Amino acid sequence: MQVYAAPPQGKLGKPLRNLAAFGKTKLLSPGETETLEFRLNPADFASFDDSGVTGHKSAYVLEPGEYVLYVGGDVRRARQAGVWRLDALRVTKQLTAQAAPTADFSRMKPQETASGLVPVYEPVPRRETSRKADILAHLPEATPFTGDRGIGFADVCDGSASLDDFAAQLDIRELDAITRGEGLMDSPLGPAGNAGVLGGTTASLREKGVPTITTTDGPSGIRLACYASLLPCGTALASSWNPALVEKLGVRFGREMAERGSDILLGPGLNIHRDPLCGRNFEYYSEDPYVSGVMAAAMVRGIQSNPGRSACPKHFACNNQEWMRNQTDSRVSERALREIYLRGFELCVARAKPLTLMTSYNKVNGVWAHYHYDLVTNILRGEWGYDGLVITDWWMQPAVDPDFPDVSNNAYRVRAQVDVLMPGIMEHIERAGIHSGDSACSIPPVTLAKKYLDKIEEQAAAIARDFRVKGILNVQFAVCEDQVWIIEANPRASRTVPVVSKVTGMPLARIATYLMLGHSLSEYKDILKPHPEMRATGEVMGLAPTFGMAYFKAQQAAGSRLPLKGTVLVSVSERERKYLLPIVKTLHELGFKLVATEGTAKFLAENGIPHSEVKKLNEGRPNVADLIKNREVALIINTPIGRLGKIDDSCIRMLAIQYKIPYMTTIAAAKASAAGIREALHGDSSPKSLQEYQAGR
Repeated sequence: MQVYAAPPQGKLGKPLRNLAAFGKTKLLSPGETETLEFRLNPADFASFDDSGVTGHKSAYVLEPGEYVLYVGGDVRRARQAGVWRLDALRVTKQLTAQAAPTADFSRMKPQETASGLVPVYEPVPRRETSRKADILAHLPEATPFTGDRGIGFADVCDGSASLDDFAAQLDIRELDAITRGEGLMDSPLGPAGNAGVLGGTTASLREKGVPTITTTDGPSGIRLACYASLLPCGTALASSWNPALVEKLGVRFGREMAERGSDILLGPGLNIHRDPLCGRNFEYYSEDPYVSGVMAAAMVRGIQSNPGRSACPKHFACNNQEWMRNQTDSRVSERALREIYLRGFELCVARAKPLTLMTSYNKVNGVWAHYHYDLVTNILRGEWGYDGLVITDWWMQPAVDPDFPDVSNNAYRVRAQVDVLMPGIMEHIERAGIHSGDSACSIPPVTLAKKYLDKIEEQAAAIARDFRVKGILNVQFAVCEDQVWIIEANPRASRTVPVVSKVTGMPLARIATYLMLGHSLSEYKDILKPHPEMRATGEVMGLAPTFGMAYFKAQQAAGSRLPLKGTVLVSVSERERKYLLPIVKTLHELGFKLVATEGTAKFLAENGIPHSEVKKLNEGRPNVADLIKNREVALIINTPIGRLGKIDDSCIRMLAIQYKIPYMTTIAAAKASAAGIREALHGDSSPKSLQEYQAGR
């Protein structure tokens, strides 16, 4: 049975009926009856006034009039069962404005006329308060660093020490580590297949007794590299209208978590179904916030009845779609935000006290949810009293706090009281080459024409002379549109110096030191002989008679061994396909199978290259993610196509890392990989010593 309240339209305009309660009988025999009792709190009928039209801005109010109650099996067949009359406006809760829009748009509301209700539009109330002033007025006091006083985390757990005393011992590195998960997904600190771990992510934290907490994907079963139960999806559970049954399922779910080594289950999902095509609908319960909140609370109570297990309701908040979900901005009035999108979370927090909660990928009124001070600090923690752990969804978007330019990324996140970044690494979308540490280099150059090399030598020498450089000068050049451009020049050693020294046999650091001390090369010819040399930091090197073999060795040394057989997944932007043809021809001739997404597949077909086609993430199943997860791909060539392809690109990158598949994001890297594979299959790969290479043998 379902109970609905039909409020008076008043000045605010309201839904025709709101679900106020529901209940389910036991299984009845023919002729048997059961009486259900519902207790209703009038405050649950209140509406939020974000404009001040009732005279009470930022308050939940009950406008005067008749609140008609309906009871029945569904909203359409429910019959009137009573009326509650209110003679004067009543404020049920006075709050402050939070997370209001900063952009102009209109919203629809019902308006009473002689012929009935008609839709009208009005501008949404925009933010009027200063977020910066709010933050500065509520900055917490700093906790002085005490150094190690021998307080372990176990002392906090047994009550012999406070959490503040324990935290005061942590140094900067430990404080930073405790706000991040460990590495990527499938952390070695947890059972195989985990989504990531948090807490004791470093040896020093574990020595202080901080446990490693394993998270696992859900919510329809534990996702680990082992057998686990498959649960009904959220929509199916909500369709039961049976919170008691859902709670019992949660108890068994939590028991299996303990058996499999899962500490935090990433679920339930309780965002609102706003579109039947939302790709994440299978995780969410309902389009109704009350049903969502009640069902989520039941699941959380069941899971957390098992000691040491935590549920993690998600995605807080306004995740309205799956496609490009980490690029969308959910622009919503504060009234709709509170009455629709946040109500389910508020019910879940109040009724079940989840130990963990996850933010969403998207923006909410212009601010990424994982940086949202209003949502997390002011509403979740301030208004609702939530004192549990808040984590990000997996990875987050880099950003600078608009009110505090010196605060960015993780500092921005922590200030909002989003405690932990999961799984621990911020995703950088930039193509390799923006920073030399992310790129592959070749000595000697294999694609630059002699006229460019001559110009580079000329310009480097001119810079050194004009700035009177003695020692090493590190210059970065770029060739674009037949011009040689200087990116930067630094009079210092770089990480490439020891690599160049090993390749050329010239002890560059030693030579530079002599010159800086005022000597000349003619004075110290003996220093040109091989000497012990400085070591590279975080670099690998491949030496071979040909570029292809050298590149193959370098990739192997970097832990990204190029395959010698198998299937290559190809998805290349339209502007770069003209450079793709010789690469795929080489791979085909070497015996590789090719599989491509729609646009690239069409290009291959037009050029007579045998291939098969695979769907993108939003095009159905099986798709590119399925191929990678099923280990049907040995090499990936995927050049970014811009904003529209960012979700596919990001997912493919993540899966390539997780499943340890070589992944090329540029045509140059793909071309070098094809050359390397060809040399590895048909070239000379016999080993030589460094001295043999330097001697030219």
